[in-house]
Amino acid sequence: MTLPIILKEVGSGLSPADIRLGLGAGVRYFDVAGSGGTSWSRIEHHRRQFDATDLGLKFQDWGLPTPLALKLAEPFLDQATLIASGGIRDGIDMAKSVILGASLCGVAAPLLQPAMESADAVIAAIEKLRREFVTAMFLLGTSDFSALYRNKALIVEER
Repeated sequence: MTLPIILKEVGSGLSPADIRLGLGAGVRYFDVAGSGGTSWSRIEHHRRQFDATDLGLKFQDWGLPTPLALKLAEPFLDQATLIASGGIRDGIDMAKSVILGASLCGVAAPLLQPAMESADAVIAAIEKLRREFVTAMFLLGTSDFSALYRNKALIVEER
């Protein structure tokens, strides 16, 4: 039995070189986890009790933002499945990520406060994300996920 392996970044974004190395090792699933979401550098800064430096804060925004990481991963989409996480805050961010090649999206921040309240609050937050995503698809004139996925006609480079 083979198990899928996901290569995941932790907030700095996977580069094309990272994906190339992963593909060479047999990995087919990649969570780009770009900057813009949880900053583990900042978390580690606050966890340190005896270090007065601000090194963790200096690097809190280090790395590739999720949209750029997705765009740079485009050459690998025939070989890899991409997961977008890092700064995904709503259904619009999810729709944008799918347009850029993500097959899945991971979110944390929109669920943290609801998780402190109740399971029903988490379910309501997930339903809100779904409604936002479906509404974005409607407004973009796409009827389903496959019509949205990698639809370059929906990308406007400049205004």
